[in-house]
Amino acid sequence: MRSTGAPARISPPMRIIHIISSLDARSGGPPIVVTRLAAAQAGLPDTRVHILAYPSDHDLDLSDIPYADKLHIHHAPLGGPLEKVTGKAAADTLDALIRDQGVQVVQLHGMWEGLIRACAARARKRGLPTVLTPHGMLDPWALTQSRLKKRVALALGYQRMIKAASAMHAISRFEADCIKRYGYKGRVEVVPNGVQPEEIEPIPEPGRFRAAHPELADDPYILFLSRLHPVKGLDILGEAFERVAKEDSSIRLVVAGPDYGSEAGFRQQVRRAGLESRVHVVGPLWGAAKFEAMRDAACFCLPSEHESFGLVIAEAMAVQTPVVVSMGCNFPEVGESGAGTITRREPRPIAEAILEILRDPSMASEMGKRGRKLVQERFTWPGVARKSAELYKDLIGA
Repeated sequence: MRSTGAPARISPPMRIIHIISSLDARSGGPPIVVTRLAAAQAGLPDTRVHILAYPSDHDLDLSDIPYADKLHIHHAPLGGPLEKVTGKAAADTLDALIRDQGVQVVQLHGMWEGLIRACAARARKRGLPTVLTPHGMLDPWALTQSRLKKRVALALGYQRMIKAASAMHAISRFEADCIKRYGYKGRVEVVPNGVQPEEIEPIPEPGRFRAAHPELADDPYILFLSRLHPVKGLDILGEAFERVAKEDSSIRLVVAGPDYGSEAGFRQQVRRAGLESRVHVVGPLWGAAKFEAMRDAACFCLPSEHESFGLVIAEAMAVQTPVVVSMGCNFPEVGESGAGTITRREPRPIAEAILEILRDPSMASEMGKRGRKLVQERFTWPGVARKSAELYKDLIGA
């Protein structure tokens, strides 16, 4: 039979590239966020996703991330000693990918690295839209850190990079407000971080983390899981735990994460308080072990001085663990949904919030259910990927 009418139009894939300084697992949240966002985008129909970063000996293991096998990961040569400042080799690599892979939109993650500035400039030169994701680096607190160096950097091209961005990708309402207050006049799109449904479906069976750590016995524990860095407030949690331990002789504290300068001081703090037998520093936890630790915890606590979006908070809520977080975590949805308590970054109110959860199992259970519902509705990577793809389509006119 002869076909009538016009042939079906086949849409070419949308081609995206994410630029980040490295995928080093020790670098905290951004590499985790970028790889999961990119993988979720790669799982969308008609979408081809690339990542460009400098090589690392400790790149994240992506084997358990859905659709990560569809990613195209490229490493820019480190070149000479000035490459981290100029980003020239990275920009040249991007140029080749634009030419050979037909990249249509460039998303840049971070702010103050040479490759971010250089790749943004190269994308502009090639007429491609750029989406800049500061990951909290334009927040007021972040701008006060190394203030003089950042002023010099802004004068040497970074201010132009910000102003020329086709859009800003904010990971929270708080960060969007910060970007606007900074003075950016373009489009600011709030696209939060997320949790991969496959990582939390089904919720881990209780007891798996305890089985791997028999020293915990059947005692309830508070979980801190983040970088051991002064900004994360581990010392404040230590003081709060002293108060909690006086009220509850069975409670323990599990501290998980890579050391960024706070571990030695925290261990001394614990020794002075005589709580060594009740505090367990277990090092970094990744993948299933992380979610198992969250699942077995009586509550999760993060008393950060500053967060733009605490992905680890969403992960804890996803497995039905009630959370206690500081105001500096900038996660108002915790309080709005009833998934936990937002408190001042001080030992006494943190201890009171933890004790309230420990003393009322029914309330804690309800908090956990509300947190999981919140994450399922608003903070999963497939939904985040779809929202980001709509932004790209607007920018490239697809």
